[in-house]
Amino acid sequence: KYKRTHREQIGAKNREWWRTHHEKASEYARVGRHKRKAHIKGNGGSFTSAEWKMLCEKYDYRCLACGERKPLTVDHVIPISCGGASFIDNIQPLCGACNSRKKDKVIDYRGGELTQ
Repeated sequence: KYKRTHREQIGAKNREWWRTHHEKASEYARVGRHKRKAHIKGNGGSFTSAEWKMLCEKYDYRCLACGERKPLTVDHVIPISCGGASFIDNIQPLCGACNSRKKDKVIDYRGGELTQ
């Protein structure tokens, strides 16, 4: 009942949080999208934003395909559409262009580190 009667104030508070915590909010959203995608497909798995950040740090915030420092996207080595899970050991950081180019192919740019 409280949420219905205070919808405007709650919405304003949420928008303000997202605006002031943009980096954290975008990480939460990214992880949430991948969790949902894996859940719908039934492949299972999930990873946290801390795990994703550690993975990016491990590779010095560089795309594993082209080696450039660009904004990184989550790429599943074995795509969810091909039965891959959304665990961190099936994830590699790629820039948007390289991730789009890879499409749904199984390519491990990490040098054979796959442990699934």
